[in-house]
Amino acid sequence: VTAAVTLTIAQCGWVTCTSAAAYSIVLPTVATSDGIWYVFEKTDAAANAITLDGNGAETINGAATVADIDAQYDTIGIYCDGTAWFIFSRWIHWWKGVLSNPCAYYIGVSSLTAFPDTVRQ
Repeated sequence: VTAAVTLTIAQCGWVTCTSAAAYSIVLPTVATSDGIWYVFEKTDAAANAITLDGNGAETINGAATVADIDAQYDTIGIYCDGTAWFIFSRWIHWWKGVLSNPCAYYIGVSSLTAFPDTVRQ
């Protein structure tokens, strides 16, 4: 996706996004989306935000919009239960400049923990 769009359920799955300018992605209506999921990933380095927007008055985790996709590789996964959209995964790159190899770490229950070498391959 490269510009404002209203998605259809046929477009469900992994959606890559680039942003020469900020824009919104409007989700399909919840009435037609029970069991549908999307994962949105921003693939470019531009600082322009991509906003996810519920259709009409519909919500995502109780909010009208989600505007966390504004850095390269920011990723948000959402699904619909037929009544609303919910976030099931969020990878927002708060760590930029903090870790030398962010792919080698995950957030544990109470601390930042290195992946075992067998998982990192």
